[in-house]
Amino acid sequence: MYFEQVLHGTNKSLPASDQKLMILLPDAVKNIVSWLVDKPKSLLANEIIWNVIRDLINALPEPFREAQEKYIQRFSNVKGTASRSKTCTRLTDSYFAYATALLFVNENLSEDARIKAAAEMFREIKSEFIDGLEEQTWMDNATRAQARLKLKKMKEWIGFPSFIKNPVKLNKFYEN
Repeated sequence: MYFEQVLHGTNKSLPASDQKLMILLPDAVKNIVSWLVDKPKSLLANEIIWNVIRDLINALPEPFREAQEKYIQRFSNVKGTASRSKTCTRLTDSYFAYATALLFVNENLSEDARIKAAAEMFREIKSEFIDGLEEQTWMDNATRAQARLKLKKMKEWIGFPSFIKNPVKLNKFYEN
């Protein structure tokens, strides 16, 4: 296992597990592990705690948010932060995107001819691209086949996903 090789000679080991990890930057991981070997454990603990707090800062009481704002202002060019209501709206939308989309859809959209026409236009454009691949002389057959496959896998994102109108399906989406 890769991590066992990285940790070799450090008197550290991993707990037994059958889980597999894909490491995109193995040299970076190796360098971090090497750097951490002789550092105090409190350094790593503080970094972990800071990352947890940073992810939860908007849910913490105001003194925490004020401390973060002072920190950001001191170490960056950002002057001021978004209002609490804007922050709450942004977070709600990011956590419950489909549920908030349903509110917008119910107020502003209907499954009318415009959405159907846009979807049909998308399908026609996609079809023309696929048909036009044969005329592209600069592409070899392998590239043309890859382009065709990519176009066929392209999904239509017009209007809104139909499942958000079904309360059972929408609730199921947010179960986990």
